[in-house]
Amino acid sequence: MKKYIFTFCTLFFITTLSAQIQRIEWALNDTLVSQQKIYKKDGTLQLENKIIDKQLHRIEYGDNNQIIIQCEILQRRGIDTFVSFDPETYKETIEVSKNISDRPNGKYIEYYEGGTIKTNGIYHHYYRIGEWKYYYPNGDIWKVITYNKYGQKRGMYEEYYEEEQLKIKGKWEVQKYTTKRRGYDPITYKEKVETYEKEEEVKIGEWIYYLETGEVEKKEFYVLASKEESENKLEEFYNDGTPKESIEIKNEIYHGISKKWYPNGQLSFQGNWVHGKKEGWHIFYFNNGNISKKMWYQLNEIKKEIVFDIQARKKYFILYHVNNGYTRKYWYENGKKLSYEKHKNGAPITCITYIPLNNNKNEKEEPSCHCGKKPVFWNGEFYVDNEGNRVNENYEMEYKQWYENGQLKIKTIYKNKKEIKKQWDENGNEIPFDDGD
Repeated sequence: MKKYIFTFCTLFFITTLSAQIQRIEWALNDTLVSQQKIYKKDGTLQLENKIIDKQLHRIEYGDNNQIIIQCEILQRRGIDTFVSFDPETYKETIEVSKNISDRPNGKYIEYYEGGTIKTNGIYHHYYRIGEWKYYYPNGDIWKVITYNKYGQKRGMYEEYYEEEQLKIKGKWEVQKYTTKRRGYDPITYKEKVETYEKEEEVKIGEWIYYLETGEVEKKEFYVLASKEESENKLEEFYNDGTPKESIEIKNEIYHGISKKWYPNGQLSFQGNWVHGKKEGWHIFYFNNGNISKKMWYQLNEIKKEIVFDIQARKKYFILYHVNNGYTRKYWYENGKKLSYEKHKNGAPITCITYIPLNNNKNEKEEPSCHCGKKPVFWNGEFYVDNEGNRVNENYEMEYKQWYENGQLKIKTIYKNKKEIKKQWDENGNEIPFDDGD
């Protein structure tokens, strides 16, 4: 009995709704409101639909009855259904009405207020297709963009400075990829993951950027790959076309070789990146081609650094240890050793106190202290790190310094919380240690 009543009510509702819709369906002899006019409050024309050369056009007007937009349109007939509910009578009212929508379909021209063309192209069922041109107010070409049949940028792209000097040249492509989204099953109300296809406009191939003088400013190179494996290369140039910078990118982060050049074409920097992190040697060069600095990275952390003078002679070397310690060396210009120091199980603690510009020492800030690269804090008895752990608990240090003739000058050893200091003159004779030296 329940099944019979439910079926009857459902059939009655569908029959009633169908009857209401049928009464307002578009008939074959119905005509569209093809030609119409809309006026502004001041009585001037705002827009009109009119037939020109057997084609329906929509024309919009600005001030002084100046045409702003003129495009061929296709009028589309439709039916709107509106359901309202009366809370007092508990009744639903279904209102169905006809509607007409104007859709761009054909030639399209847009104008500046001065009468020059701003944009022109072709629509097909509301989508921009083919080549579209955009102009500056003085009539010079600004952009040329190519669209596919779905209104997506696909094909050549050009952008110009005023006076039609090329600014950017490149190509767009439509990339299809599969992605996921979360949803709910309407029957079980359980969460589910849906897979669907998506499209995205992406740059492809070589993109060239020009200066107003016509010289190449930079180049970018894009490779169309899967969404998870997108690769491209960015290049920048000096005014005369000499390379300035080159960067390899993967998934929108640095990945690969990065280079920079001086204006004379000499390489100034070269380094390697892996998934956005510095890895391996990063080398800096002087203008004469000699290396000025070499830095070795592992997982974006510097492990080794070597500094040279302009004559390619070693000046400075530092090797960082995993326990916040390091080994450091300096050289004289003649190539002989200047100093050597090794810090184990920690590093020297350095503190800096900032004093206000008014030199009021009463307002000075608390000192900022570091143990190597790690910030540390004085707890009243010893220094601790951010987690409260004591630093330099088993700290060891060895330091040596030489005269320019190669004779040892100073030797300091700190171990087991004891310090031993010795000093010699240039002839190798031991002398009392000078703490002020």
